[in-house]
Amino acid sequence: MKDLTTPMSSVGFTADGWSRVPAYQKLVKEKGEEKTLSGLGLNPEQVFFLSFAQAQCVNYKQSILVNHYYKTGKSPAARFR
Repeated sequence: MKDLTTPMSSVGFTADGWSRVPAYQKLVKEKGEEKTLSGLGLNPEQVFFLSFAQAQCVNYKQSILVNHYYKTGKSPAARFR
């Protein structure tokens, strides 16, 4: 039986997701800072992290989540990347 005390966010896809951070930082270093979107009140790096966080948001019934995790050992969100 798998350990269900480990948060799903730390199983499988976190390393993949966080690999986008150095890629974004490299892009900024090579291309320069992006322009700020007017009226948003956020700088480009904040927009990047906000979009990253939003992409990680999912809502599943617990029974579906647990069933998928037991079968695959991965979060269902990993299917969509």
